[in-house]
Amino acid sequence: MFETSETEISIIAGRIQLTVRNHTRIKIYNEKGQREANIKLNYIEKSHAENIQKIEGQTYNLDVNGNIKVTKLDKKNIFKKPVNNRISEIAFGLPEVKSGSVIEYRYTLHRTLLYVNEWSFQRNIPVVHSSVSLIYPPEFKFTPVPRAYQEIESDFKRGSTYDIQSYSMKNVPPLREEPYMSSELDYIQRIRFSLLGYFSHDVTIKVAKEWPKVIEELLDDEDFGLQLKKNIPRTKELDVQLNLNTSDYQRMVTIYEFVRKNMVWDGKKSIWALDGVRSAWDKKTGNSGEINLILVNLLKEAGLKASPVLVSTRDNGRVLSTDPTIHQFNTVMAYVLIDSSFFVMDATDKNTPASLVPPSVVMSEGLLISKSDNTALSESDWGWKVLWNENKVYEKQVNLSGIMAADGRISGTALVINKGYAKTEILSKNDPDSVSIANAYKAMHANMSFNELKLKNEQVDSLPFEQRLGFNFPSDENGDYRVININLFTGLNTNPFLGENRNSDVFFGYNQKYMIRGGFTIPESFAIEELPKNVRMITPDQTLVLTRMMQKSNNIVSYLITLDFKQPLYSVDEYKEFSEYYKQLNSLLNEPIVVRKNMQP
Repeated sequence: MFETSETEISIIAGRIQLTVRNHTRIKIYNEKGQREANIKLNYIEKSHAENIQKIEGQTYNLDVNGNIKVTKLDKKNIFKKPVNNRISEIAFGLPEVKSGSVIEYRYTLHRTLLYVNEWSFQRNIPVVHSSVSLIYPPEFKFTPVPRAYQEIESDFKRGSTYDIQSYSMKNVPPLREEPYMSSELDYIQRIRFSLLGYFSHDVTIKVAKEWPKVIEELLDDEDFGLQLKKNIPRTKELDVQLNLNTSDYQRMVTIYEFVRKNMVWDGKKSIWALDGVRSAWDKKTGNSGEINLILVNLLKEAGLKASPVLVSTRDNGRVLSTDPTIHQFNTVMAYVLIDSSFFVMDATDKNTPASLVPPSVVMSEGLLISKSDNTALSESDWGWKVLWNENKVYEKQVNLSGIMAADGRISGTALVINKGYAKTEILSKNDPDSVSIANAYKAMHANMSFNELKLKNEQVDSLPFEQRLGFNFPSDENGDYRVININLFTGLNTNPFLGENRNSDVFFGYNQKYMIRGGFTIPESFAIEELPKNVRMITPDQTLVLTRMMQKSNNIVSYLITLDFKQPLYSVDEYKEFSEYYKQLNSLLNEPIVVRKNMQP
């Protein structure tokens, strides 16, 4: 119904304090909406940087007579717990919530750090009214940075002691999830306030930090930079493996695989080694910061040029390099430079080999921190890196042989080969066993059954993942005609780009290559009525190429289809042309072989 936030900046006894007052009211329409009544608020408790006070909440319901009944939140049902040694959480649930309820809550956050939270006007539910205000002494200079496609109403008031900037939006639709969206957070309509500085008649202070200062503070932090100086005790097992490898690449892979095998991720993403790398190493468990800083330490001890790289994973949204704040990043990974090649590794990822940039950050920007031993931070000690390699692709091959029986049932064998990101994807979505993989293919082809499924190389990073299948399924029947689908096991059966309009870019993350080849033997009781034509389709910019070749010899039909996506991302502006081409592409891939029963003499 509405959501408001008011941030007031004050200078008290020479110290800056921010007071943030938030107020939310939500109408609950159904059982699914009741989850909106469970509230969790995170804040920085370390060094008393933030605290939350004045929590109030209530639920409005109508009684049998149509009167409004108000049930207030009991303070005893407000719970606080530490998330880690930096962050704490306050959680509460609004009482007596049911379909038809209206819930309301408000709270005040006090902060001793000079930064203003980005404000999101949009949520995953409709918002009737959303507004944010910033109240501050006129000596401060802020500039708004909106990211929205709807109109934002604005208001500015200049006073003798405070200036007020206010922004609001009305009737904001829920964020719509779209296929191949890089991150929902990249497309939420929002605004942030960029602090330019503090300017008065007596003094001018550039308050906003720049990246070198932020990095210096990070390197001096006991939970990050100082952890890079810890010695991780190597085991005899690791030393033996390293002694067997002489190349830098093999030594890197050995250490990466050793950490992946021996460390258990607790499921928490962080840039910080909150319990320390030595403690995490001893316990063999930790968050992503602890595990990957262990990886960096071991790589450096082995003589490799390794550094931490701060990243924001896909679900955390895109980093703005123009905004020098650490809170944009949600984890850290290892970055290794060997000759002219770079490698990015996340030891919490059990499915991505060292040769591939992890899918969670591929084609994003990472902040590399390669501090030398010099006292002062130099320009060569840090920098932005695009985490993408155009030569590392998503590659899938399908090799198929099928026989159609007189009753129209088709049986055969297929060899599906997943390379590069295609292997990472299938293993990330499914357990590496025959049951899970078979269920994935059954989801693609509901009428198909399997009498064999053998897997190969699922645990070997350096080799393609092979799946050998024995299958059978009924061909579609229409009178005297039978229709044979040749688009099998590709994952390209449906078209995810049917919408006429789109608000987000189409993000694949990597280039893609498909090769589909096969043959079907047709029984003598049938004749080939219609064979898909040979065709080659290329977009004007040559980033999408489809080639199809069909031929028949007696009662055997064979085919070869290749499909190349030579671009990892298509912008919103390109969507209309892209979607039109994809419709044609999808139609061609699903064009079947048509056979007809021979006429009786």
